[in-house]
Amino acid sequence: MRRGSWKPLSGPFTPKGSRRKRYLIPEVGTLHFAHRSARKGRNHATGEEIQIAARRVVTFKATKTLQDRVNS
Repeated sequence: MRRGSWKPLSGPFTPKGSRRKRYLIPEVGTLHFAHRSARKGRNHATGEEIQIAARRVVTFKATKTLQDRVNS
């Protein structure tokens, strides 16, 4: 994939200026913006406890049609 080729697709999905939480891509799936709360984590190399900041993430749920095509 060419560097920067995702930019035309990112426009409709950017959360800035839009409060939509779900975007349907017909016959493929749904993109959903979710909020992850701040939490404590652990640095596996040192064992030190660290604070992981709250953030907004994108999740994806495939449609039944896509799941059937992948699994057949």
